Amino acid sequence: MRLQTIILAAGKGTRMNSDIPKPLIPVNGEPMLTHVLRAVHDSEVETSPILVVGSWTVAIQEHYGDIYNYAIQTKINGTGGAVRTALPFLDTSETAPPVLILYADHPFITSQSIDKLAKLSAESQAVLTIGTVTVEDYSDWRAPFNSFGRVVRDGNGEVKRIIEYKNASESERQITEVNPALYCVSAIWLAKALEQIKPNELTGEYYITDLVELAVSDGYKIETTSLAPAEALGLNSLEDIENAKNAK
Repeated sequence: MRLQTIILAAGKGTRMNSDIPKPLIPVNGEPMLTHVLRAVHDSEVETSPILVVGSWTVAIQEHYGDIYNYAIQTKINGTGGAVRTALPFLDTSETAPPVLILYADHPFITSQSIDKLAKLSAESQAVLTIGTVTVEDYSDWRAPFNSFGRVVRDGNGEVKRIIEYKNASESERQITEVNPALYCVSAIWLAKALEQIKPNELTGEYYITDLVELAVSDGYKIETTSLAPAEALGLNSLEDIENAKNAK
């Protein structure tokens, strides 16, 4: 299987309260980004990841050298803006391989989950395939998932949209299926869809999660695969890193 891979690593990581760039903060003895890169390289996917970097560009380039392409996001305006920054490095022709989108602060993602997502994408030929996580509640080590976007399905169980926590109603916040930000998307469709993403009314940022609603509005079915909660934890603070030690 061949994919084009983007790893979003441009966040400032202010909640880490550290002078170390967020993607380079160690988890289990190695930088978070190194864990993600290893999962990609250990997978069955043929790819050379594109790293989207921002505030810490020089430090990350010095750490990983010139074996990767670096897309520099000069304006930190959300995940949609980050993916758009990587477009010049992508093949978006009709026959181009799908695009795998990952986050640098998800160090527990496994090569097996990447393979599972890629295989489902290939078998279904869906324009958008996503990984989701279902938790029993948002207590204990699962607390970080409470800030994740909620997966909204219709009465037939089909995914209709992802609503960010900031924008969710109280009833939507009770949904226990969340979006850990693992996507496999048609390259040619991605290039078109990114132009349609509008800034969020509350934050002014461009959210890559809007791809789901755009795909549905275009008449496409969203394919989903389930991930184990423990591997989908996003780490945004030192407290999150400590909390992850209790994940099961």
